Amino acid sequence: MILETEAASAFCQNDGCITLTTEERVLLADVGVGTIELVVLEVIEFCAGTGAIKFEVPPSYGALGGESYVDEHFFNLVEEKVPCFFDFCVQECPALSEELFHWWQCQKMAFDGSADFSANFVLIKSGLSKAWMEYDRIRHVHREESEYWSLFLNFHDFKRAFDTEVDKLIDLISQKIDMVQVVMVVGALAASPYLMKRTHEHFKGREQRFVIPEDPRLAVCVGGILLYFSTE
Repeated sequence: MILETEAASAFCQNDGCITLTTEERVLLADVGVGTIELVVLEVIEFCAGTGAIKFEVPPSYGALGGESYVDEHFFNLVEEKVPCFFDFCVQECPALSEELFHWWQCQKMAFDGSADFSANFVLIKSGLSKAWMEYDRIRHVHREESEYWSLFLNFHDFKRAFDTEVDKLIDLISQKIDMVQVVMVVGALAASPYLMKRTHEHFKGREQRFVIPEDPRLAVCVGGILLYFSTE
């Protein structure tokens, strides 16, 4: 058995992100698809070349949240902006919701928190722009015609999709940060430049070392492989 927390820390050390020493305490935050899980670990013994054997100091803790919740916030935003979107997908173009989802995956991981960040998803080809225009006409809502051509997201829209989950992570880290010398953040949403930026900004000036590996999505999987072969 290999614990996910041990695997993630082994990945970070092997990747050159961090070098741990005996008796250091590490707060490891795994920001996954549907959960944010955190645990405080203490280094008690090193394994040759891959990482360390650790034990939990307090019980692990966390919350529901993470990448799928950011996606949910985004689709709630879409429904606010284009109220007929989901009805149109069901009745006219089922493939549109999947197309939008794939588009969002790229935009989500590109968002870096820049104030001028924005993105457009074109609606004309699918026919949604006409359906949206008719939807508004029936309800006596007036917009410029060009507003129907695309789904436009600005900086504030992206923040609305992200901030609930980022704030959740920051709050959870804050609960135990005084116990540790190192904070590691891994998992699906840890790859977000915006999450990295907000986390570093919030904890700026603290003595703890913050570690987010270059590809945090791989931390548990690759780290587990490293530990497995180290025991062979």
